[in-house]
Amino acid sequence: MLTITEKAAQKLIETREQTGTPDTYAVRLSAALPEGETQPSLALSFAPEAQPGDQVTQQQGLTAYIAPAVAEALDDATLDVSAQDGAEQLVISR
Repeated sequence: MLTITEKAAQKLIETREQTGTPDTYAVRLSAALPEGETQPSLALSFAPEAQPGDQVTQQQGLTAYIAPAVAEALDDATLDVSAQDGAEQLVISR
């Protein structure tokens, strides 16, 4: 199962608040195929409920739904925050 650090959870909670998304929504990690790309990438969104087959985890005060298409790839991974060039960004590491 994906591990979410305290810093990552705080960043996602702040983002949810800044976008006006209700605090009852969870972050959802899924696969997306950006326009013009041939390889899927990881997508983060806020969702009111889990989709069928999603893994559900509650960590650091944040609920996350992990789509079946990315669950195996994120198993034993960590979602954290990294500062690069003065900007914070979410990163996934093993």
